[in-house]
Formats: sequence, C-alpha cells, structure tokens
Amino acid sequence: MDVAEPLDDFEHVLRTLFGRLGEVRLLVVEGQPYLGDLRIRVDTSTTTAVTFLAHWLDHHGLGGWSFNPPPSSDALRAFLALVARARFKGDDPVE
Repeated sequence: MDVAEPLDDFEHVLRTLFGRLGEVRLLVVEGQPYLGDLRIRVDTSTTTAVTFLAHWLDHHGLGGWSFNPPPSSDALRAFLALVARARFKGDDPVE
C-alpha cells in the first residue's frame, strides 16, 4: 500500500493547524482520538488502527503526541514504520 500521499496530506494538515494553533496535540482518551480538544470521528475502517494506537500509547504511559513543529512526511513515515513493526512483528522499538 502506498502511503506517500496520505502522509503528505497529514503533513500538510499538521502544518496548517500548527500555523493557526501553534502546538498540535493528538490524544487518545478512553479509546477515543482527539485533536486538541476536538474529538475525531472514527469510522469502522480505522477502528482497529485507533484501538492499536490507544493500547500502544497506554502501554508506554502516553496519552498522545504533541507536534511542535510538525514533522516532515519522511519523519512521519519513519516513525509510523517503527510503530507498524511493533504491531506486525511483536517488536516494540520504543522499549
């Protein structure tokens, strides 16, 4: 699956939000994702990913991420590759 376009879009969104809001916070509270104080709607196609992210963050004692300034799409790709490796191989690059 090619993730270049979604990551480029995500980088653009983060940079736009950062320009308007300053720090951008992505949080997961009781299994629900939030962007700052706004709850993000999750459809059935992303429920598994959000559930994994919530468990992974909780495992590390984290509530979310703050982007200040936003990372590049290449940095996001590298970070998410590490998270995906933890999901699919059972390795956890953070530990």
